[in-house]
Amino acid sequence: GVDLVGFQRRGGLQQPSGAEIVTTIRDSGALFWIGHEDWLADCPAGALLGVGVEPDGVVRLRALELELEAADPLVDLVRDVYEGALAEPGLPVDAEDLVLGILVRQPDAFGEPRPPLSDLADKAGLELRGQRFAHDEWVWQNQDQAGQLFRVMDRLDNDKAQVLSVMRALELLEQDVLDVADARAALAEMYDPLVLEVVPDELLGLDDEPERIKALRSLSARLLAASRNRKEQAVAQWLCALAAERRGAVLDAESHLRAAVRADPGWPCAEDRLAWYEADRGDAASALARWRSLGAPEDSEDVRSVLPFADVAQPALGRNEPCWCGSGRKFKACHLRRPAVVPLPDRVGWLCRKAVSYLERRGGPPRLDVMEYAEARALDPDIEDSLAEAMDDPLVLDAVLHEGGWFDRFLADRGPLLPDDEALLARAWTLVDRTVYEVIGVDAGASMRVRDLRTGDQLDVRERTASRQASRGQLLCGRAVPDGESHQFVGGLFGVSPGRETHLLDLLDTRDGLDLLKYVAAQNRPPTMVSPEGDPLVECHAVVEVPDADNAAAELGRRYAADGEGFVWLQPLPDGANRQLAGLRLQDRQISVHTMTEPRMDDVLAGLREALPGCSVSVDERQPFQWPAADGAVTAKTSPLQLPPEAAAELADRFERRWCDESVPALGGRTPRQAADDPTRRTELTRLIDSFPSVDLDDGVIGLRPERLRALLGLDAF
Repeated sequence: GVDLVGFQRRGGLQQPSGAEIVTTIRDSGALFWIGHEDWLADCPAGALLGVGVEPDGVVRLRALELELEAADPLVDLVRDVYEGALAEPGLPVDAEDLVLGILVRQPDAFGEPRPPLSDLADKAGLELRGQRFAHDEWVWQNQDQAGQLFRVMDRLDNDKAQVLSVMRALELLEQDVLDVADARAALAEMYDPLVLEVVPDELLGLDDEPERIKALRSLSARLLAASRNRKEQAVAQWLCALAAERRGAVLDAESHLRAAVRADPGWPCAEDRLAWYEADRGDAASALARWRSLGAPEDSEDVRSVLPFADVAQPALGRNEPCWCGSGRKFKACHLRRPAVVPLPDRVGWLCRKAVSYLERRGGPPRLDVMEYAEARALDPDIEDSLAEAMDDPLVLDAVLHEGGWFDRFLADRGPLLPDDEALLARAWTLVDRTVYEVIGVDAGASMRVRDLRTGDQLDVRERTASRQASRGQLLCGRAVPDGESHQFVGGLFGVSPGRETHLLDLLDTRDGLDLLKYVAAQNRPPTMVSPEGDPLVECHAVVEVPDADNAAAELGRRYAADGEGFVWLQPLPDGANRQLAGLRLQDRQISVHTMTEPRMDDVLAGLREALPGCSVSVDERQPFQWPAADGAVTAKTSPLQLPPEAAAELADRFERRWCDESVPALGGRTPRQAADDPTRRTELTRLIDSFPSVDLDDGVIGLRPERLRALLGLDAF
């Protein structure tokens, strides 16, 4: 609804009891208030409520009995304001703009309870859609056209010539009756690859609506019938192929693409898309030749994905010998003139690339899903470099495919093209969920043996890269899928800190890819530095100009403790010590103030303004604390404390005994001793202790000794 729109910029709302009122905006744009469960207990269901907000933010509600009179002057005012807002752009009027316009014309219009805005607008002959009002269908059509123009401009980086070309093509194609001349004109516009990339997306939308797919099929058939030259025929066949793809007829689509290539050899749109089909079929040599003919860079993903499989030598066999593939047929009747097939385990990476290519090339909803998942993974989605880095994380695309459900769509849409063994293998992958594995054996540079913490199953995994850094006891999150002989990790693989595996497994059980990526992003963000009060650390510096230096010195001495040449704000602690909250220094008629949090600075400045009338703040600088860069001297882990060996041994023993009986967050809040006594937690405790670095007390370094902790907790017996 829109009836609370007049309050959407008002913060700090609360109930008369003092309980907070949470303001939320739904996907539709409607504003809602959420209060305590008893907030509306005195209001009958379906009652019309009068809403008032007092200056201190307290919301008052009361049930009303109002009837909207047909001649209510406010109805005429609503229509007048609407007409004025509509006049220039000819677009629907936003509900908030309507309210503001009413208040400009009549400031006390809502000074007393009035009927809801939606009722007033309805009486004024206005229709509400979402958060906007319009009086006629042509206004809504203007909105659709404006939205389309803005989308096209965004896709084409405001290239005026191409934007105009797209809009001309769409205008022609969206006519109720399409004659031959207009059809040919539209085909001519779409011969430009960038124009052809945008126009179908506008025709199909982003929701794969069956009616739109059906309409594109009909339109592409009419365009093909109207085509007269090779360029027009190529574009029409390409559109026929796209319509066939979207309705799940990939073999028909392939036929249309081959027809497009025959009509206009070398046209990039048809050649590139047909190369995609050949790659999915496993015909690496044909796909590579086609992409190279288009000038694709050798380091492009397309070329790199097929290059290793494009020139595989055939076994030296006689024409009448049994074929090497095991079919039982003679070599001459089977693979004599066909490319050799690489063993299935060696094609796992290529199969993964085929699934990713589907996301990249299909068009429609996957583009939005990939962007949404990348924003969840980005450390800061508002920073372009951070978003680009997230897009490069293989975990993002794997989450879109697996948790997002697009791998099933890939198999449904592209399965008929895949070699039989790859299609069968890919279907087996759909049964493998992401989980947490413990490394129990490593053959560096070749393989690992892992144990699934969810099921206890042990797997041998072919893994050249990760196995070089892996160590026994390490925890990894990923998907180990069958490869026809053993298993391989596909998609992103990331380490899991001991103690976090239980929470992560619970998260993985939800199969929510967005929540998983948000979790990974949170684990990779620099730690948030906070003060003992829980406020973010911010380096604050202010300069206060004072009219009387002597009076300022007296006030500072009265409010703060003297410290050398300046003053400090001290907070007493329960143990008798003091915590410094701020430092102040008076020089001439300037007070320089330093704090490490914004609330502390705000308190100091408020106190100085109260104590020193006429003072003014000339400098107020606040810089959030920056965690040191990776090449800096500081790390997230505290350096060990060094003492004489005897003192180190005594302190270490004391710390270790105390640690055994303290609550540990990594153990779900349990103490290590409780975890050691619980068979279901003992393995988790062992992994945590094994993650501690070794400590040599003879060097005077204090730390928790893993071997000593195992002895204290009785873990050596297990």
